[in-house]
Amino acid sequence: MTITQFLLIVILSIAICFYIYLIFCGLYRTVIIERNKLSLLANPTNMVYKFIRGPHKEWHKAFNQLTKMQANCKSFGIFYDNPQEVASEDCRSIIGILTDDNEIDNEIMDKLIDGGYLKGSFPSIQSAVYVKFPINNYVSVILGIRKIYPLMNAYIRQFKLNAYPFIEFYDKNNLYIATPLDNQDKFYVPEYHQTGQKKDD
Repeated sequence: MTITQFLLIVILSIAICFYIYLIFCGLYRTVIIERNKLSLLANPTNMVYKFIRGPHKEWHKAFNQLTKMQANCKSFGIFYDNPQEVASEDCRSIIGILTDDNEIDNEIMDKLIDGGYLKGSFPSIQSAVYVKFPINNYVSVILGIRKIYPLMNAYIRQFKLNAYPFIEFYDKNNLYIATPLDNQDKFYVPEYHQTGQKKDD
């Protein structure tokens, strides 16, 4: 066996292993879009959140810090601006955790508040467009996001739905991406309205 043949076998083996890994992470997992009541928002829900203005990488940095502090919580993110339409430095979002169902240590809650997190609440909603996507790891999350958003946007356009904003919920096993069909304006925190742009910009 020549060195070239050996290298080709190694490269092919790595490619096959990577492909199998992507399948495990959800490469071919079916995306099912539902339009119904979302259990996570079936009732008014308390939460703590932090407002972020800037590139989405800033949100991901805050997300990593938050999950390290409270790994077992239901965390969420709301993305108010489309980065394809709004300059990255002007994109607005929030990150936080739902507090009703999570046992949050008082010390951790104090650290969150000291770190700029604020207490708030989400309203209950009667209907939402949403997808539940099982996740195994961070790669699953990336695959899910890349698969779900184009399909949800197409679904919303097809049925001419008044659906906004996009909300991501995370727990240990699932990623939920949802967009409410009622009470939408109540998902906009006060800091959003203080930045000078409107939802329709």
